[in-house]
Amino acid sequence: MAVVSVFSTGGAFAERPLLFEDTKTIFQRVLTKPGQALYDAKDGKEAGALWPLQPVYVYERDGDWLRIGKSEIQVDGWIKSEGTVPWVHNIVGAFTLRGDERVRQLIYDTQPRLADLLQQESYLDIVTKNRSAAEKKQDLTDSGVVSIEPELAVDVTESFYLMPITDFRERVVGYSQYEALEMEIAAVPLKETAAGSLIPDEPLKTGIVFVIDTTQSMGPFIEESLVTVREIVDQLRESGDEGSVSFGLVGFRDNPEGRPGIEYRVKEYLALDPNAPADAIVTALGEMKALQDVSTWGFPEDSIAGLTHAINETVWETKEVDFAGRIIILITDAPPKPPGDENAGYALSPKDVRTDADDAKVGIATLHIKSKSSRNYDGAAEEAYEAISGFHNVLDQMYYPVDARDPDQFKRNLKGVIGRLVNAISEEPKIEVDDEIGDDEGGLGLAMRLAYLARRSGENVPPILRGWTLDRSFEEFVEVAVEPRVLVTRNQLLTMSEVMTGIVREAEEAAREGQNELFFENVRNVVAGIGADGSRLINEDADTLGGMIGEFLEYMPYMSKRRINTITETEWRNDASLRINTIHDLRSKLDLYEILYRKADIWTALYDGQPEGEHVYALPLDALP
Repeated sequence: MAVVSVFSTGGAFAERPLLFEDTKTIFQRVLTKPGQALYDAKDGKEAGALWPLQPVYVYERDGDWLRIGKSEIQVDGWIKSEGTVPWVHNIVGAFTLRGDERVRQLIYDTQPRLADLLQQESYLDIVTKNRSAAEKKQDLTDSGVVSIEPELAVDVTESFYLMPITDFRERVVGYSQYEALEMEIAAVPLKETAAGSLIPDEPLKTGIVFVIDTTQSMGPFIEESLVTVREIVDQLRESGDEGSVSFGLVGFRDNPEGRPGIEYRVKEYLALDPNAPADAIVTALGEMKALQDVSTWGFPEDSIAGLTHAINETVWETKEVDFAGRIIILITDAPPKPPGDENAGYALSPKDVRTDADDAKVGIATLHIKSKSSRNYDGAAEEAYEAISGFHNVLDQMYYPVDARDPDQFKRNLKGVIGRLVNAISEEPKIEVDDEIGDDEGGLGLAMRLAYLARRSGENVPPILRGWTLDRSFEEFVEVAVEPRVLVTRNQLLTMSEVMTGIVREAEEAAREGQNELFFENVRNVVAGIGADGSRLINEDADTLGGMIGEFLEYMPYMSKRRINTITETEWRNDASLRINTIHDLRSKLDLYEILYRKADIWTALYDGQPEGEHVYALPLDALP
């Protein structure tokens, strides 16, 4: 990863915020209550106001007063401690996208009320009754319900909102003993928004980008894709619906360095353009040709490079058009490059590709062609593409195996996937398919429509101060309703990346020299060097790799069992498999962090004039090492 710091702090600070007890890098922060005033001095004059739940750093505690700053490099004044809410973990909640399975989540007044509810034999009946009353805006005084999730989707990556998790309890729920969190949350939108509508005021558009393997064995399937897509375009034109769907096309192969005949790793044949004629995709597919008489670097191909390009280089939203449906259809007969492959364009794992796609609100469907020549790789390919395929927590079944011996099966599957997804998103039968829209595709269509309508209407979080809820759906514990995320700054992501880069470098050097016993000492030296100028706080004395990457990792929910937080010097020295798997995971996360770092539109300023390095992003816990 080649990320260069553009946020130099210019050396050590004269004063830093206070640290939490027994930590070396975690600053004390609090959230301001509504109406909290800022004072120029303790017992002094009012010097302004702070918006509700504004995160501020604590520089000094003096009786009932706190000296605070909105930034970790500048003091702004004094506030009364009674007007604040403690915020220890720097984590926030984000409502997940809802399909047709998950209903709106309820928020209760106290943790004992929530815990008692979950112990009731008839708790589902109670929750259903409470939700019905909340949706009808009836009196909820006796129920303990203080708020309900908005009707439309609330997307923290599209319309940033601050919903801090100020306390949590880990527990298990249900017969299957699901790990769950009881969470105390507070919420406030960063700006006032009007209530949204469930009725779109314009036809919904779907963008589909094909990502197709163009190596030698794929010639017949490229030709069949052309025939199938031409039929779909003709059908859309005949029904007058050609403007409802736009297409893009990306081809991928392998590393062309050293084998120029491969020509390219990734090539964009057609950019997704809502103004392009409907048959532009037919022309592009006609120009796409499979590689001839040149062998790539082994059977696995660089599908991850093709997917990453399609996810991040496609323009899914412009001032004129916002694609409600955002779909990538991957077509290949080979697995992705395995971890550690020197010819891979990215080190991203399948799981991290899915995280990247979910962040962009893009669903991925995979048509995996199985043939006699691929049989030794089909298991690995299936595992990888099942992890990649899907859309958020709404739909995981978007992996479609195809028998290469049945030419009609590929055509049926391709037409069926396109038709069911387009019809589900538009809620109209625009493309004729052999079977009805399944519950799975219907749920994806609903989730994408709700997310689109929320983007257009500006739907935001309910205006609650504090309340308790469960991270899992009350009705279906397998479903996540409120996803815990860690609020990171660009500077923090940069520091984590630099430490992780040092860990990977030192691990590779230790392996080459046969000196794994020196690895931890060398990493501590790397960490110390990063913090040597005093501009960044580093925990160079950490006992685990997780502690070295970021001390805050040890305080995250669900993180106590994360392997990175338990790897000690002795384990590293004695377990070769642990070393290999850890390095593969860190490489994958480094590529993901570089992608996130470069996405300017996902970083949000919490106040006017905030330095760019302190802009924040709500990072999913799954994206942590």
